[in-house]
Amino acid sequence: MAKPSNWIKVGSLAIMIGGLLFLHYFPFQGLQFHQAIFRMLFYVPLILGTWWFGRKGTYWVLATVSPPLIPFALYGWQDFSYQNIARLSEGVLYIAMGFLLAFLVERERKRQQELIEAESLAAIGRTVSEIAHDMKTPLMAIGGYANLISRHLADDDPARAKLDVIIRETSRMEAMVKEMLDFSRPISIKPEQMELSELIRDTVEVTQPMAAEADVQLTSHLTDIPVFVYADMNKMRQVLVNLLTNAVQASPPGETVAINMYREDQKAVITISDCGCGIPEDIADTVFQPFFSTKERGTGLGLSVVKRIVDAHQGNVFFQQNPDKGVSFFVKLPLREEST
Repeated sequence: MAKPSNWIKVGSLAIMIGGLLFLHYFPFQGLQFHQAIFRMLFYVPLILGTWWFGRKGTYWVLATVSPPLIPFALYGWQDFSYQNIARLSEGVLYIAMGFLLAFLVERERKRQQELIEAESLAAIGRTVSEIAHDMKTPLMAIGGYANLISRHLADDDPARAKLDVIIRETSRMEAMVKEMLDFSRPISIKPEQMELSELIRDTVEVTQPMAAEADVQLTSHLTDIPVFVYADMNKMRQVLVNLLTNAVQASPPGETVAINMYREDQKAVITISDCGCGIPEDIADTVFQPFFSTKERGTGLGLSVVKRIVDAHQGNVFFQQNPDKGVSFFVKLPLREEST
């Protein structure tokens, strides 16, 4: 629902445009020679609409102003006289200025948003780093002592089950701390030429036990032609393991997670498709934001780290809803010459 202030702005634009159109077509006595000035005033709602509402404001003002002014530009057109060409040029210039304003305003808004996000991420990263470092040492101590005690207990000791819970939960929290530390550190990559199919096979093999435990089958469909990219192998393995883990956790038992790889233009494309419940549209824009998670025990940093790693490789990552069920995540990386 639109804010009341937005309705006031829309109303102001409508009144302004309506008044200018009235003065343009029905000038008062003595103002007939001021039509050129009235036409220049049409830039005011165009500028305000773009400033207030961005591209949508530009399109709305152009769609509102242009149809009533087109008959004026074409009225009495008989030849390519200077006056006729001037009127037509005014209309073309007006539309062109609208698109230029929209481009400049959107670019500035995007730049400001990126600066705000960068500052926020830096502050979050510092806080997360401090918390993670404070948690790391006691967790290692708890896990280490629990393992030590467990090794000295008999198999039928009733305390063993309780220690197993402590060890398991400590391991889970250590993994969360690792995610927090990965997020807090600047992404530093050591790129080298690598073949993607080999990396994908290794990653599938690593995640296979986890998938088997969840009763989820992993399938891969890779191109027969070698696909070379220039990337940090360890970082890209982290990306694929993270996406595959999410896909397995999102899929019910008995379902299949598919990982495919193919070439598209000058990009290598990796897709990971699950059979889960999908991602609701109302949270689609926040999936890659830090600390956003639909899991009860997730940190919400996994996909944020994935995006940072892929961005550092001059690639991009996004997702699409599957036609039947689940979602597919896409990772696109620039190809090396050997693949082209």
